[in-house]
Amino acid sequence: SYEYSLNIDGTSLQKFIDNRAKTTRTWVFQVDGADYRVVLEKDTMDVWCNGQKMDTLGEFVDDGTETRFLVGGHDCCIKATSSGRKR
Repeated sequence: SYEYSLNIDGTSLQKFIDNRAKTTRTWVFQVDGADYRVVLEKDTMDVWCNGQKMDTLGEFVDDGTETRFLVGGHDCCIKATSSGRKR
């Protein structure tokens, strides 16, 4: 009998998943019948859509930041606002 495990970059799969959950935010949705997966990398504010790095326009607003980009010809905006809690 064997035991198998999956490591990614030297880290167990579970630790990798836990770390990704802390450093990214992911949305999965459909636009005009097409499936999209948008990932925000919180540390760099990079936005990826279906594995492609997106051209973005980021700006500071009164209550945080807005990052704008296009998905399927539609204008999208990720808004980052402070929760008021310090870590």
